[in-house]
Amino acid sequence: MLGLNIRTLLLVVMSVCFYSCIKDDTSVESRDIVFPGDRLPTFSVVMNDGMLMSDNELVGNVSVIVFFHTKCPDCRNELPILQQVYQKFKSNDDFVMIAISREESEDSVSRYWTYNGIDIPFSAQEDRSVYELFSTKGVPRIYISDRNGVVHYVHSDMDMPSYEILIGEIESLI
Repeated sequence: MLGLNIRTLLLVVMSVCFYSCIKDDTSVESRDIVFPGDRLPTFSVVMNDGMLMSDNELVGNVSVIVFFHTKCPDCRNELPILQQVYQKFKSNDDFVMIAISREESEDSVSRYWTYNGIDIPFSAQEDRSVYELFSTKGVPRIYISDRNGVVHYVHSDMDMPSYEILIGEIESLI
């Protein structure tokens, strides 16, 4: 009898904890810092080719900023779609796409890119300092901004867009 009560209590405690985590994860407002209509935050990163990229460098272009981690299952699902989008627009002089890792080394990202045939320019960030200018948690995250640096579309791990949706959003700004 005592064993049954302990198991019941354990199930109740686990259910409460599980519910709390889900409730926290679905609260998009507590995760986002940058919303549609906001300007891109001030940031700068060194890209994998050694070039410095900043919010100022993106002005004048329609830009897509992707935050990711190569061990994240949702990122692994979305990165091939983003690669297709990058292939479609990379020759357009009015378009820039960059990918910024969250807590990941350049070596790790480079290996993943090579193995998976990805050539999106990336910046490996071993901390969350740039990421935390945009969001408090969750990857992948996608921010699409216009030529003035104003964000029009934000996608999180809760609503990953299809290829068609991304193409439509980018074309609406180009």
